Amino acid sequence: MIQFNTIAPPNSPNFCLVYSAKQKPGDRIIQPPVYDRNIHDVEKQWLAYISKQPRIKRLSVDKHQHHYRFEQRSAVFHFPDIIDIQFVSLGQKKTTVYFYSRSVYGYYDFGVNCKRLKRWLIEKPSS
Repeated sequence: MIQFNTIAPPNSPNFCLVYSAKQKPGDRIIQPPVYDRNIHDVEKQWLAYISKQPRIKRLSVDKHQHHYRFEQRSAVFHFPDIIDIQFVSLGQKKTTVYFYSRSVYGYYDFGVNCKRLKRWLIEKPSS
């Protein structure tokens, strides 16, 4: 599993990162949402939402770290993208979610990874 606190975005334009620490927001780096709910509620809702996405499967999980890895394949050519998700408690009733979506093959992703995460952030139940 990746470590969000030490992640260095690749030089290739085939990723999207939703994370706040040292990264400056840009085309492929998005500030994460903050929810006014405990980590377990946020995690449960997100996992239910993700499980309904097409062509997605869970690859691994670290329940202690609230960290999940998924693979989602493209509709036509079935190219795999890897998506890491980590739920982080910011206190008693505050939670944030980090995402790192990237292509397995190819230098450029035609914006697919960021489109996915932006869509998820819009469609997912809000705080």
